[in-house]
Amino acid sequence: MRAPFATLVVLLLGGLGPAGRSVHQIRMTSNRFTPAEVTARPGDTLRIINGNGLHNLQFVADSIPAPMAALLERAMGGGKDKLSPVGSPLLIDAGASYEFALPPLVPGRYPFVCLAHVANDMRGVLIVP
Repeated sequence: MRAPFATLVVLLLGGLGPAGRSVHQIRMTSNRFTPAEVTARPGDTLRIINGNGLHNLQFVADSIPAPMAALLERAMGGGKDKLSPVGSPLLIDAGASYEFALPPLVPGRYPFVCLAHVANDMRGVLIVP
């Protein structure tokens, strides 16, 4: 039996979260984010997954408005495993993941890096339409 088109789209895009919100997966492998450019809306979930190595996803706070950085920091939560504010914990094990729901950000571009590999140009951007 063939799956309906909408089901295939959901499976290909990474699924839907609560109340029909999308889940966007970002893999961290070989010193790069895949995809490096993610378009997501407030309420969507970002799930970062460690493919191999030692990685985190760190928003570049001085490149985004301070009120938006504060919203991201609250959404990403605190924790002793975080390297700095507005970032995820450091993911060490292959397959380890971290996720958070996007807060009500204003439309724009929100650059992020991996702190451990920023010198290797491990960068990405979140686009909020």
